[in-house]
Amino acid sequence: ELRVLLTGLMFLTRIPCPSYCDHHPGFLMLAMGYFPLIGSMIGWWAAGFFDALGVFTANPWLCACGSTMATLWLTMW
Repeated sequence: ELRVLLTGLMFLTRIPCPSYCDHHPGFLMLAMGYFPLIGSMIGWWAAGFFDALGVFTANPWLCACGSTMATLWLTMW
């Protein structure tokens, strides 16, 4: 189960995983059950950045942009 979870985490984010994890289709199909959990972790990441930026600026537009950039960094770059 840990390999399945880490496969899903590796597929949806850029968080480094152990070398025994790969994008094997069998494990990736099983990892789909963990996608809501991993997605909520990504959402908490974005909300944390939104709240942290809200301490420094009163402009919610800047908080939203910063939160979006932090989420893009976690998932894409």
